[in-house]
Amino acid sequence: MKLKIKDMAINERKRQQFWDMQSFVKKKIKGAHTKVNDDGKIYVADRNGRNTIGTKYPSLALAPDVYTAWKNAYVVEHWNRQEARSIRGIKTDIRNNTVQGGEGLSKAIYEYFEDAPEIYDEENMDE
Repeated sequence: MKLKIKDMAINERKRQQFWDMQSFVKKKIKGAHTKVNDDGKIYVADRNGRNTIGTKYPSLALAPDVYTAWKNAYVVEHWNRQEARSIRGIKTDIRNNTVQGGEGLSKAIYEYFEDAPEIYDEENMDE
């Protein structure tokens, strides 16, 4: 059976994606390598042999092949970075912003997120 030019291009592209994902994960997780568990499932482990995905995303922790294992590790690493960046960004926004409503009503936005904040009823301020 001959491979068509189109099939060869797909294989080359997939191989390049694999190397890109693998190099990215290896930069973020020192000593990352592929391991096989007792059931024959494949995962990406850190230098201590622990699964890099952990228990946060159990459906992605084990993969049927090496490509999928590295892809899952790449995706989870991306999600973790986005989540960390979002949390830091939200905290910064809360610290730096204020809600404006006049001299007496100016209130830092973080006060709205406290456990027991004083609530302003802007429509019925006289009551």
